Amino acid sequence: MQIRQVAMPTNKYSIKCPHAMVAVGICIHNTANDASAASEINYMINNNNKTSYHVAVDDKEVIECIPFDRNAWHAGDGAYGDGNRKYIAIEICYSKSGGNRFIQAEQNCAKYVAKLLKERGWNISYVKKHQDFSGKYCPHRTLDMGWDRFINLIKKELGEEIKMGFANKYNVLSYDGQTVKVYVQQDDMDIGLMSAKGNPDYKALQTIDEIDNDLIHWCKVNCNYFVMTSGADYGQHLGVEQSFTNDFAPKDDGYLVVWIDKANKIHWDYASNYWLAKDDVKLAFTPNAVMLAEGKDISVYSKNLGDKRGISNTQSLLLQCDDGKYALAVVTGKLNLYECREFAKAYGCTFMCALDSGGSSQMIREGLKEVYTGRAIANVLTLYKTPNQDEPEHQEPEVPDVPSVEDEELKKENEKLKAENTKLTEMNEELHDRINVAISVLNGSLVIDESEEE
Repeated sequence: MQIRQVAMPTNKYSIKCPHAMVAVGICIHNTANDASAASEINYMINNNNKTSYHVAVDDKEVIECIPFDRNAWHAGDGAYGDGNRKYIAIEICYSKSGGNRFIQAEQNCAKYVAKLLKERGWNISYVKKHQDFSGKYCPHRTLDMGWDRFINLIKKELGEEIKMGFANKYNVLSYDGQTVKVYVQQDDMDIGLMSAKGNPDYKALQTIDEIDNDLIHWCKVNCNYFVMTSGADYGQHLGVEQSFTNDFAPKDDGYLVVWIDKANKIHWDYASNYWLAKDDVKLAFTPNAVMLAEGKDISVYSKNLGDKRGISNTQSLLLQCDDGKYALAVVTGKLNLYECREFAKAYGCTFMCALDSGGSSQMIREGLKEVYTGRAIANVLTLYKTPNQDEPEHQEPEVPDVPSVEDEELKKENEKLKAENTKLTEMNEELHDRINVAISVLNGSLVIDESEEE
């Protein structure tokens, strides 16, 4: 990312930046058009409108124009408003159409803002949005994609640990003006793959609700490991077949293979390098593209299926969260795969691959057709309920009879009481005998020799 200066001519100060300023923060804007930073700065310098800003950022460079000790007219809060008089204004370019150029511009802005914060000893609370000062929905595309997500980009550049994920088992989220439906694997679920049942050359297709078995499927989305063409190869099988008896893994570098191993870890490679059999893996399939792996941006696609990365469309995605759980997602609006990757990263995912898109993108969630087109498909990814295991018969553990110190003291006390009780019993018996003797004397039935008592 290049940073350069294009100075505002001093003869324009009275229009664009008439007041001295001691900055107290940074205000973020989107340009609402598709011009480069250089074009934006050039236009600002050469017109006589009061509208102005300090910095413009695009996908390649940052251009500083108005000095940071001068104000700019950008926040819509009046001649004496804090936004217009105390904040450094930064415009992010290419926001009208969005896409990969805007994503890169926004990332460059996050890096640049982090740099300013470090230089000035400021924390993230010093970053505001245009909306905070005037109520205007700006920065519009950054807000559509999630303001907290953008703040997290800055925090990441500051070295702060970011923890953000899906809040529920089933999530309906808004991202960049589009709706994304996400179903997250739970502890009692496993991930699997089911194929359409049909003839042995695997040309069968079925609607998503018909691809089923006797398990409980919490969520199903369309998958793809068939070549979906209309020619002689229509229905050709790719990846690893789990449902039947055959293994199919064509060694062709025009295809990708994504697979999950028996330890539940996810991998990807080109099909030419893939030599595993179905018994070696949990499941495998051929995606359209892999965009995120091990938390890092990548961008590879199955060339034989065509490059669909930049096409804005309804998308089906396989995600892996940072805790290792898998998630199935369908974008019900239109995002390209670069934008889908930013969505995945914003929610803490470490892996994202794209499944078949467009009209094939479908989701059945807990029996409900959340996204359904009626198009027949080749197979589905599923999060299904794991079969119940027989619980072992409960047995109470044997507890050894180990006397405690308290037990020993109690035993001694009991023995003492027992001895005293025996003595009392003997005394009672002796007293009882004396009473009987006295009664006999009184009755005259017994004569006592008094000489024997002395």
